[in-house]
Amino acid sequence: MHMGLQFVLIHGAWHHGGHWDKVIKELERGGHKAYAPTLLGNEPGAQRINYSLKERIQHLRDDIVKRNLTDFVLVAHSAGGPYAQELAQLEPERIRQLVFLSAFVLKDGESIRMFCLDNRLGIPKHERVDRSPENFLFPSKLPMEWWLKAFVHTVDLETRKALHATLVSQGGQAFADCHDLKAFYELKIPVTYIHITNDILPGLPGMKSREGWHPGFSSRLGTNFNFNVVKMDGDHEVMLTAPASLARTLIEASEYQPQTLIKKSEATEYQDPTILKNLEATEFQPQTILMKVEACEYQDPTILKKVEACELQPQALLQHIVD
Repeated sequence: MHMGLQFVLIHGAWHHGGHWDKVIKELERGGHKAYAPTLLGNEPGAQRINYSLKERIQHLRDDIVKRNLTDFVLVAHSAGGPYAQELAQLEPERIRQLVFLSAFVLKDGESIRMFCLDNRLGIPKHERVDRSPENFLFPSKLPMEWWLKAFVHTVDLETRKALHATLVSQGGQAFADCHDLKAFYELKIPVTYIHITNDILPGLPGMKSREGWHPGFSSRLGTNFNFNVVKMDGDHEVMLTAPASLARTLIEASEYQPQTLIKKSEATEYQDPTILKNLEATEFQPQTILMKVEACEYQDPTILKKVEACELQPQALLQHIVD
């Protein structure tokens, strides 16, 4: 008997839970369940109040606990990433897996504000907010020019404008507040990062992540987690522009198990029998391959040379195998 998955879907800035509706329908069509909460202050039609990061996290946690949601796949998009990190360290026993979708992954003590410049994307002066802490950087309403240029470039102009009308006001205080994430990097929850290949947002002026979402933020997960990367085509707003494709990708990402990685390795051009044998013989953890390389048990001089020369970081080695 098929047992469906339970998803909890966290939205990003200027969004609300309703932006996941089409994805939820696709997931339910496949026999799964999904819930998309709205972060405090992002309710459609609500008066703009700059709630603090602490208030928004507590509201999210209370919602999950009240609904008694357990054994769920926690999916976070864009600026929703740090909220998933916070919820995971507060309620780890409830979470089956973490999935980051073109999302920020912060280190302890960081804020989203740290990755953005003042004159972001050249927003005209009359559209910029004042420099008070609660308003810093994030305008109440996402400028149309920014939306058209960076968020939904895979669909026609009329659709892009219609989608912009569904966005909500966004307070800035939570983006200036720093996250306490010490406990997050001690967790043992399986993690997948979905790399949207045509997401151009991080490469635009105003963003400090020169390497984009992947590997810029995905690599921060490092070897602390049972970590996997899944790719999909689309723009930054795939939940709105490609919901069916995103639903399929979420299911694929959520069914990630060690055996899946073995199959991916066998299907790639990288056909080293030693690594495949080691994968099949063990419960695969990212550290396993790295330890074998460092111990020189895996005698491939090319890879060893690159590791010694620091030309190939551990995560790059793993990604080479996965992809």
